[in-house]
Amino acid sequence: MSMEVHFARIRKQLLADRKKFGMLLTLLLVGLLLWGRLLIHNVPRTATAVPPLAAAAPMPDNVPAPAAEATQRRAVEASLVGVVPRDVFAINAAYFPKLSGEENPSRLTKSVLDPTDDLEQQMRVIKAEAGDLKLQSTILGAQPRAMINGTLIGPGQNIAGFTVTEIRPRSITITKNGVTLELEM
Repeated sequence: MSMEVHFARIRKQLLADRKKFGMLLTLLLVGLLLWGRLLIHNVPRTATAVPPLAAAAPMPDNVPAPAAEATQRRAVEASLVGVVPRDVFAINAAYFPKLSGEENPSRLTKSVLDPTDDLEQQMRVIKAEAGDLKLQSTILGAQPRAMINGTLIGPGQNIAGFTVTEIRPRSITITKNGVTLELEM
């Protein structure tokens, strides 16, 4: 009796929505038609490169001869190379010739006579150090303050080697070794 109740419950759920039940029946019918087509037509299920042994072996007298198309198949043999003759990931030096003679010294060495090189390098280092500072908040008033990396500081105070010179809404000005930078939120 429990099976009857179970089947009755399933039947009730299937017939509850007629559109869904119709769609389910349609899909079931299409699936059966496709499956029947595979059974009716002799569709090959595998692809072979070598003819089956039955075609190559002599047939007994009581077995019918294979169809003409089966005997006319040609076997194609492909041999794979055991060892690859070259390394496909190796760099061919012929495509990248070495420079002959003296290379361009201005490209390889820094100019001793140009003091701007040192200043530019110093500015890059200071900007990189300032990149570690994060302005979180500014408080304006009689005593302006700024929250940098969780530390509350005012004008004239130092943080990480930088001196705070001015505090404005949403930005501050800091100085280190004569280099002035502006931090913004």
